[in-house]
Amino acid sequence: MLDPLARPSHGLLGLALYAARHYEEAVAAFAEVISLEPNFKAAYADRGFAYYGLGDLQRARFMRDQAGPLGESTVPRGDLRQA
Repeated sequence: MLDPLARPSHGLLGLALYAARHYEEAVAAFAEVISLEPNFKAAYADRGFAYYGLGDLQRARFMRDQAGPLGESTVPRGDLRQA
């Protein structure tokens, strides 16, 4: 059972869901991370990866921009620039 107030629990869940290609659920898990800790930039980048997996390049790019320098170095950028 996840601790509803523990950012790491939701982050790890999001990563596991992403790895399993359950992108919609991963987006929701990363959204929970962001709601618990809005300044945790890696969650924005991770959510961008999940949107990218869904083929939603516009939202993926937005999340990359929200993540700032961390997101720019971790989110795949090739196709996102065209979004």
